[in-house]
Parts: sequence; C-alpha cells; structure tokens
Amino acid sequence: MQPNVLLVVLDSVRARNVGHLGHAEPTTPCLDAFAGRERSVRYMNARAPGTWSLPSHVSMFTGYHVREHGVTGRGQRLQQGHTVWETLAEGGYDTGVFSSNPYLTEVDVGLRDAFETVAGRIDLPYPSAGDPREFVRQHGTSSFLAYVQHCLAGDQPIRGLVNGAFEKLERDLPVVAERLPLSLQPGTSGDRYVDRVLRWTAAQNGPWAACVNLMDAHHPYEPRPEFDRWGGDRLRALQSDIDSHAWEFVGGQRPWWQRRALEALYDGAIRQADTAVGGLLDALDEREVLDETLVVVTSDHGEGFGEPDPTRSGHRAVGHGNGGLAEPLLHVPLVVRYPDGVEPATSRETAPATLTRFPEVVSGVGDGEVASFVPDGPVLAATTGLDGPMRNAATEYVDDVGPHEAGGDAIYRAAEEPGVVRKTSRVSDSWTTQLVRDAHTAYAIEAESAEAAETVESLTDAGVGETSGEVSTAVADRLEDLGYA
Repeated sequence: MQPNVLLVVLDSVRARNVGHLGHAEPTTPCLDAFAGRERSVRYMNARAPGTWSLPSHVSMFTGYHVREHGVTGRGQRLQQGHTVWETLAEGGYDTGVFSSNPYLTEVDVGLRDAFETVAGRIDLPYPSAGDPREFVRQHGTSSFLAYVQHCLAGDQPIRGLVNGAFEKLERDLPVVAERLPLSLQPGTSGDRYVDRVLRWTAAQNGPWAACVNLMDAHHPYEPRPEFDRWGGDRLRALQSDIDSHAWEFVGGQRPWWQRRALEALYDGAIRQADTAVGGLLDALDEREVLDETLVVVTSDHGEGFGEPDPTRSGHRAVGHGNGGLAEPLLHVPLVVRYPDGVEPATSRETAPATLTRFPEVVSGVGDGEVASFVPDGPVLAATTGLDGPMRNAATEYVDDVGPHEAGGDAIYRAAEEPGVVRKTSRVSDSWTTQLVRDAHTAYAIEAESAEAAETVESLTDAGVGETSGEVSTAVADRLEDLGYA
C-alpha cells in the first residue's frame, strides 16, 4: 500500500522558539509530543535551504539547492515537471496545497502548478459555500434576490447567505465587517486550513499527498486572544505603528528593543499554529490514517528579532529575506514520523540535516526504505540578497543598501564534538566560520574556508527556471502586507 504524504510547513518558525529545541516558553506542546511518539524522529540541526519562502519551497519541492534552481524572486518561475508532487501524481496520488502564502497559491512562480488542488487565501467566512463574487462573474450584477435563490438551491444555503452579507458589508461598511465575531471573519489562521485539509483528505479514495503551509507565525504576528499569552494590547499597538518591520530598525528610525519585544507576540502565534497542527494530527489519528502517512513538520525559514549576525560585521538579523545568514534565519524545527512498515534510524538526528532532501525521503519511504534528511555531504543554504521591490522598500529607510544586496552561502558539517555543527558562510566575498552548539549558542572561530568555497563553486544552474509574468495589484498588496514590498 502506498503511504500518504503530509508536509506541514510552519512558516517563519525558527528552532530557538520551539519547545523541544530549548525554548523556555511552552510554544509547541503538540509538536513536542508528536516528536516523542513511536517512529518519530526529531532532527536537532535541520537547516532551511534559504532565508525566505520562495527559494526554500522550491528547494524542498525539487531537491535542488537554491544556487541550482535560481528561482529567487517573483520575476522567475519554476518550470513544470521538476517537483516531488508531480512525480507523486504520476504514481497515482491526489495532490493538494493549502495555504494563504501567496507564493504557494497565487503568484505565478510555478509552485501552485505542481498541485492538482490549490486552496489559497480564505477571504470569505465559509469558503466551501456560495461565493457572491463568483456568482457575479458568472451571472453579472444580478439582484441580491437572485443570489439568495442561488444559495437556497445549494447544499449550504445559510452559509452562502452569510458570505453574501459579509461581502456586501466589507465592500460598503468595512468598519462594521471588522467588528463581526471572529468565527464569522475570514482569516489566515492555521485551523481554517486544517479544516480544508481534513475535508479534502476524507474525500480521497486512493493515496494522497498534501503540503500545508500555516502562516500564523509570519509577520504580522496576530495570535488570537486565547494564544496571546506573552504579548498583549500594548505590543499589538506597537506593531501596528511600525511601517517597516525590518528596515525601520536597520535604518535607525526605531530602537532595537522594540523589535525584540515583538517576539512575545511571535511566541503566541507559534502556539496558535502548533495547536492547529495538533488538531490535524489528532484527527488523522482518529481516522486511523496517521499510521499510513509519512508526516514531515518543519519550517521554510526562521525569523530575526535583532540578534547579532556574525556573517555581516555590525549587522543584526531582522525579519527574513533581508540578507545575511544568521542562525535564527536558517535553523528550523524538523520532526518526521514514518508510516507503518518503515522503522526510522535515529542515530543521526543530531547531524546537520537539510529540507532539500524531502523528495529523496518521500521516494525512499515509497519504496519501504529508511530515508534520512541527513545528506552524505555538507548541508547547503543560501541568501539571495534583495530583489527589486525589496530594494526599493529598503531605500526609504537605509542610506546605503549595498551591504544588504549581496547574496551569500552557508555550508554546514558535523564538528568533531557530537551534536555540534561547524558552519562556514560567505556574504559577498567575506568568509566566517562558527561552531553552533544548539539553537541558542554559536560562536566564531578561526578556520580555513577553501573547502567551503570549492563546494559553492561546484554548484551549477540546473536549468529548471524561467521568466515569470507580473503579479496583479491585489496580490502585490498582499505581498506588501507580509513584508515582501
């Protein structure tokens, strides 16, 4: 029997804020418990391929390093036929992606094309019921009574009517729409996408493969009140007052303590995402589907809150995708649970691991073999510098964006001491080496960089990228809201 495949990406969640990786606050009780289950492996030294969503997801889906696939901005797109999802579809799987991340479901960068089912941004209270905008597209600007009759003829009449009322309120009286109960407001919280995944998986008759990207912990950090255990109204007000969550700090318009303070909201957002993941895994377990599924829970990149960045002297890690290779941006959680019939090998869980091996792990498990996220050689990661829109946003606050524009590379190898990682990194032409002991502790050492330079220089263009088209104004606005100016 072919196992199902479930990839859960906790967007922007870094290792140092995860419970089983040493965080002091209980942000991830569900993931921590899942990591301790039979046939689960928790990788202590997993690294993301890149420092922001697009290049990291392309690497996860294809197995190519960022320098090989070259899809590093909205001006490029991945050609069809190179992802693990398309390979699975050819083997009889139903495939789906569920996320409000525009790079996965809206922007024409080739990622949405890898899936048969694409469930993107939820902007109506009940996305599976009647959609008033779709009704207008098909029937023109008919009367409201015509839409009511359309809803009454459907299988979810009340929910369709609520969608119609919300659309009218949001268009004509947005202030009133914002004051509706949270249960009736559209949103991007993880539990909304978990519901869609569970409905979709229940409808499948054969093996399925799903990517679920939860954006709860992505900026802006807006945990619901029941999860906002460490933040509060004052921090929410501070966050709302900040125009650029990265460049105002880099440019000196705001003190760094304010960026650090927002980590409290971030922790609550992680707790919210963790609860959604727990609900998803529990539901699959109750259906007796979990043991038939390869489950991978990880993140596409981390997040910076002003930590020093040894890869760039005098700089700090802030947000993500803004240059630099500091550990808060690359060290991510990775928990893997193997299906029945595949016993995991746990002897290498402290070795450097990379999400780029996801396609190989899927392939191995499909053949009933143990497959690890630890490669035979070094683990590679890259930062791509600033694309045009990000550069334009930076120049509003920073006099000299030059230090942030250059790309860079990081090469990880196991150090002699067990569990310790040796990291050699380059931004522009400057090389540094660190020993990384855990998600919280790293320090610089003197070392040669020739081997690392040779590793980077050996990478060649895989020829899987091509030029992309322009994004719509609405999608561009959503990208800007997420910090991708």
